[in-house]
Amino acid sequence: MTAFSTFRTLFWRLSLVIFLAGSLALFPRPAFSADGVVGTGSAASCTETAFNTVFNNVQTSGGGTITFDCGASPITIIFSAQKFVSADTQIQGGGLITLSGGNAISLFQVYSGKTFTIDDLTLARGYGQYGAVQNFGLMKVNNSQLSDNTATGSGGAIDNYGQLNFTNALVDNNSAAQFGGGLNLVGGEVTITDTQFISNTATSGGGGIAVGTGVTLTVTSSLFSGNQATDTFAQGGGIRSAGTLVISDTLLSQNHSSRAGGIFVASGTTKVSRSTFSYNWAAYGGGIRQEGGERNLTDVAFTRNRYTRNGAQVTSGGGAIRWNGGNVTLDKVTQRGTWASTTGG
Repeated sequence: MTAFSTFRTLFWRLSLVIFLAGSLALFPRPAFSADGVVGTGSAASCTETAFNTVFNNVQTSGGGTITFDCGASPITIIFSAQKFVSADTQIQGGGLITLSGGNAISLFQVYSGKTFTIDDLTLARGYGQYGAVQNFGLMKVNNSQLSDNTATGSGGAIDNYGQLNFTNALVDNNSAAQFGGGLNLVGGEVTITDTQFISNTATSGGGGIAVGTGVTLTVTSSLFSGNQATDTFAQGGGIRSAGTLVISDTLLSQNHSSRAGGIFVASGTTKVSRSTFSYNWAAYGGGIRQEGGERNLTDVAFTRNRYTRNGAQVTSGGGAIRWNGGNVTLDKVTQRGTWASTTGG
């Protein structure tokens, strides 16, 4: 081979390498998604270390689904460190798995732009500034339970800044030192369907849910029962709202606080339709107390509000509704067995 031929061959090989390198730069390889299984068939194999291995692989590989092989009996995995969701992640618990913070740490934080989905899973005993989860992305809760979580700040179960969707879930026995014993909604849009909020507690307001300014919360076919806000001037045993609140086909029962047993409307727009308030009680406004904003009630029933769970009457004003400000529209609204010592039943 002549020197010229050798040069020409090297030239074309070099040109090909440069072309391929340029092509890879223009068309980067797509992110790889990794699914993983925690455990090898026994309860003993399902440890936090095993979970971390799968979880971390999902995060570094661009997302994926986590399942469990821990045997046929329910199992609890206790975390010693919080997990950070930095890639789209789905956790499927199969109705047998509880992830616990051991009453020592919060469980998850979801990064902005990422999707975190839990299916048939329980998140329990999270403890921290927020209880179980702080969400800045999109979180989906399906057929799952959030129980016995505690926030030293707000958001006993979830402190939410992003988008949040609940379907057929249970939020029970969570607590917050400030707002939102169950959920504290600081930003974003939230939809709740076929979900129960039971016996959640907040000190300042929103025993079940606290809705912040600018937040839109839509609740359908759900239950709020036994939620409470405990401070002397606490607002909203069931829900405290300063945003946009739309409720339909929902029961609020046996919730209580100082101001508004069922719903406290601070500002914003509240629309309630085809729903019932029963046995909620507060010093001011057993069913609803409004201090501003717009309120529209359509086909709503108030039944025996201002009575405690054991049937005792609560003194003060506004058995069903206490209206202190804002605009109100009532259409097909009924009151039965509602009592107050002053300013109307």
